[in-house]
Amino acid sequence: MPQPRVAQFESFMSSPWIEVTARTAVWLAALLTLATFACGTPQKGGPRRSMSNNDDDAGAPVAMSCDSLRCNAPASCVETVTSGISRAECVCPKGYRDEKGRCVDIDECARLEDNNCDANATCENRVGNFTCRCKPGFGLDGETCKSLDSCVGAENTCHTAAACSLDATGGVMCTCGEGYEGNGAACSRVDECANGSASCADNAHCVTTRESFGCVCDTLFTGDGMIQCRDRCDEAQNDTDRCDPGGRGYCTVDSVGEARCTSCNAESIGDGLHCTTSTECAALGCGPNTICGGTDGARDCACRPGFDGDPTAGCEDINECTTGSAECDPASSRCLNTPGSYLCECKTGFERNGMGACVNVNECDARTDRCDANAKCVDKSPGYACECKAGYENQPDGLSCADIDECAKGTATCRAGDSSVMCVNTRGSYDCRCPKGYAGDGATEACYCDMSGWWAVREDAMLVFPERSAAGQVLVTKSVTYASIWELHKYRYDGARIVVEKRSCGSDVAPEIYSPLYDETYSSWTPNMVFDHLPLMASVDIPLPKANALPGSTFNTPRAAVVLGLKMNDVLNDPWPVTFTDISADRWVDAEDDGEPGLTLWPIGTTQVARSGMGETLAYLPVALEEGTSKIDRRLGCASVALRTSGSTRVNIDSCDTLSGNLLDTKAEGRVHSCTVLRMADWDATDVTCSRDDWSAARRCTKEEVQFLDEQDQNNMVSATFEMQKLGGLDGPDQDCPATRAKLPAIVRNR
Repeated sequence: MPQPRVAQFESFMSSPWIEVTARTAVWLAALLTLATFACGTPQKGGPRRSMSNNDDDAGAPVAMSCDSLRCNAPASCVETVTSGISRAECVCPKGYRDEKGRCVDIDECARLEDNNCDANATCENRVGNFTCRCKPGFGLDGETCKSLDSCVGAENTCHTAAACSLDATGGVMCTCGEGYEGNGAACSRVDECANGSASCADNAHCVTTRESFGCVCDTLFTGDGMIQCRDRCDEAQNDTDRCDPGGRGYCTVDSVGEARCTSCNAESIGDGLHCTTSTECAALGCGPNTICGGTDGARDCACRPGFDGDPTAGCEDINECTTGSAECDPASSRCLNTPGSYLCECKTGFERNGMGACVNVNECDARTDRCDANAKCVDKSPGYACECKAGYENQPDGLSCADIDECAKGTATCRAGDSSVMCVNTRGSYDCRCPKGYAGDGATEACYCDMSGWWAVREDAMLVFPERSAAGQVLVTKSVTYASIWELHKYRYDGARIVVEKRSCGSDVAPEIYSPLYDETYSSWTPNMVFDHLPLMASVDIPLPKANALPGSTFNTPRAAVVLGLKMNDVLNDPWPVTFTDISADRWVDAEDDGEPGLTLWPIGTTQVARSGMGETLAYLPVALEEGTSKIDRRLGCASVALRTSGSTRVNIDSCDTLSGNLLDTKAEGRVHSCTVLRMADWDATDVTCSRDDWSAARRCTKEEVQFLDEQDQNNMVSATFEMQKLGGLDGPDQDCPATRAKLPAIVRNR
């Protein structure tokens, strides 16, 4: 320690301060309070001395080298060499601009050129950066927001025979496939029979089927309908089982459509199946549509069966359909007059059975119906009907069905009046869905925020250390420390309560307290890397009904406590030990696994510079004065402590992914377990570190020295707001402290 600093202590040889230091440890009392909330990392490489004592400077100060320049966060020192001249200056990081020597966050969302958000995304500003969130209906694909593919799964409401595609805005386009026509929402088979595109044989007619069309020969013709249809009687004349092989028979089509020869021509005698030429008959010269009647030697002319008139002049066909002699069932057939007979032609929807009767055709079983794929075919007599399935409605053609948009029509039974529920139309139905980040089905229960998951927490704290005096001397001046303090929370929410686990993740600022008696500033901290390895600890469950788990709601958490370095049966309600001697050895816990029970506080030592500008060179805390002199004989190196913080919070649910609020009735308590001591000659050596090796090699504090440090109170004022951002769900990877600090960067302040 340089001699001038020793002289400072000699000047107070006769003051009451010497007696006070023997029984009061006000420095560590203040530092423990902040350590309970804000164990963190000092500025990289230690705070740097500024060219000016103006702590509002951020990006403006310049110097010859970074060794003589202190930059306020988030600015960093950058050294450049131009023409052999070194220059150091504070430079604001990306996402900030220098405004009168201060790093001010840039709102990248204010100008399109400052962000690269996709056209289908909204820009949200963050401290030091920004984020892009895809608009509803779009999802992130790399750096672009692409339309959510509504052509996949049940959300594809195009007709089953339609092709689905997305337009440039993410809308759905439905196009009926080949062989179908319609608007895409409803498609029906193209009726080739109606539009004339079907090609059938002569004497055939087109019949529409479910899949395509068919060709059926007309009533008095027979064949495949596609290539050829032959006259029934022409076919019978070539069949010796139905007509005379000599072609002398006369063919008629009977009532059931059978063609056969039932008589011979006028020059022959016989039954039509077998005919014999008769010269006697030929000599009669009978007229048209007659037969040769009588017996041999007495032949005469007679009208054929089904004809009437003068046989000599010729007979006329009898129209049985008009005379009433036809025996057709009018319900299933219609009478068709044929030469010499009549035919009971089956009506549409009927077909002739093996007995010759016209019976109903089951078009549904025969698959000759044209019902939509989304309809059920119901057989009728005659014909059929197409009944659309639930969720579809008939179109004017009576055959095709279109999906019903229950959401648009207001017939969906999602929870009425719950604006958070999304009704999503699907093919043949609809879904009641809760937005991303919500739980609940939207149909039987309202949507509510899914609080389960990993949460990054940043407390923005103001800690006020009151002035401490003894024997008329000001020992410590009043000071205020602002800090961003991080925690990682793990929540499991069942709709009634949140099961909480949490861990500390450090802070961005180490505390500083100033002693005007010695013009010295003291500080301690716990590196963030220590917290990166601490386990999650169970906390008090938070009652939260579903009805209150909604954006805009506010709730209070029960009072809870977190303890580091000490085992307690009831961390919230058990009395805090009055002194370190009240704690048995088996109750101490090595919080960070450095070989020393408790949580270790590291000093910020003499090679670093105070941020406050008061007692600019940081010093180690005094432990004792050299006996019989005014010299400080021993100073504190590392301190191992137990810490307990307790309190409750007032929580605002800003969104299902963002919470904010205030800390309430906060209390901080500490106890010292052990410490290391520096000799006078070591004060200006390299800064003290507190690793496992450092603990084992250092000179330990005596019981009296520990007691000296342990005599403290907790009468410091603490106030803090907080923000919480969801890091991910429980179904994803576990989150950690580095992710927490990255999610919610430290608040930028003008210090």
